[in-house]
Formats: sequence, C-alpha cells, structure tokens
Amino acid sequence: MNNIECEIRAIIQKKDVPALRRKLKKQGKLIGKDHRLSVMLFRCDPEADLDLRIRITNGQCEMVMKRGDHHSSDRVETAQEIQPDQFVGMTKLFLQFDWNWSKVGARDSENYDLGHGVVATIASAGEYRYLELEKMANKKTLSKIQKELETIANELGVELIRTKDEYYTFCRRLTKEVDWQIKDRPVDYKKLKQQLRKYL
Repeated sequence: MNNIECEIRAIIQKKDVPALRRKLKKQGKLIGKDHRLSVMLFRCDPEADLDLRIRITNGQCEMVMKRGDHHSSDRVETAQEIQPDQFVGMTKLFLQFDWNWSKVGARDSENYDLGHGVVATIASAGEYRYLELEKMANKKTLSKIQKELETIANELGVELIRTKDEYYTFCRRLTKEVDWQIKDRPVDYKKLKQQLRKYL
C-alpha cells in the first residue's frame, strides 16, 4: 500500500518561474491549477510529529493528516473528504487539541504530471514561490523514489531544501509575512469565515 508521501522541496525565485514552467511543460503536462485555503495545525512529538490540514481546494474540502517530522520527505498521509459547511466547525473542534502552533494560509499552485506517478507543483504564497516534487511510496520503494525525485530536481536545475534548519527558516518566513495565526477566538473564526467565502 502506497501511503507514504515522498516529497522534496525547493525555494525558487519569482523571476525564475517562467523558465521552470517551460521545463515542466517539456517534461510533462499541466494537469490543473489549485486555489487553496488551509487551516494548518502542527504538533511536535518525540515519536512522530503531526500535521493536520483542514483545507478547501477549488471548492472541494478535505482534512489531511500527515504523520512524521514536519520537514521530512516521507510522511504517512491520510485524507478524509468533508463538506464546505463543516470547514469552520472542524477548525473549532481541532483547535481544542494540544497543538504547538496553528495558522491559516492561502496558496495558488500549478500542477504538472511528469509521468510514472510524479507530480510537480509550483506554489505561490504571497510573493514567495516554491517547487514540490512528490510521488506516493511505501517502505520498500521509498529510497528508490527519493533518488528518482532528486534526479528530476537536478534536471530542472533547482536548489533543494536539504536541511531541517533551511526548511523551518522558510516556514517561519511564510508564517510571519504571508500567513496568519489562528486561535480559538470569535474574532479569528469571523476572519476565517470571511476569507473562506472567496474559496467556495
């Protein structure tokens, strides 16, 4: 069963997006664009970090739980579809749990099918851009798929995020400059509802 999301990431400059887009179109094909709003809840745990997303993408809502170090490229992923009218309620429910931090973020992305199950995503977060390369794997295939994705990244000429510190530095930048912190407060739910209307 392929339940491990093998994913690697690279920060890219806004000016380099057109050239990267041309390379991706040459290697594969554009399969869609996503307009997404996510409530992101993170818990640090000595055994395995938890990352819960309550998100709406092109009008479709789901909850996604990822288990494994937040910076890791091999987290176990589980997803469950929910209805749009459950979005705020699920946010209220899960904010009652013990999370280290929680925030709301908007992302627009372009998704490319590169064949053999590999998907490349150019994501936009405010003025920042980053690339994700991912493919589903299992424990037996993980190492091979990791190398496959790194080879593709090398062919695309992007600089991968290699270390935990690099990853968290970039995340902190997004949290500070692009996203907003959500807490269990009426004012935050009001703000979330207002933002959510743009995605329904």
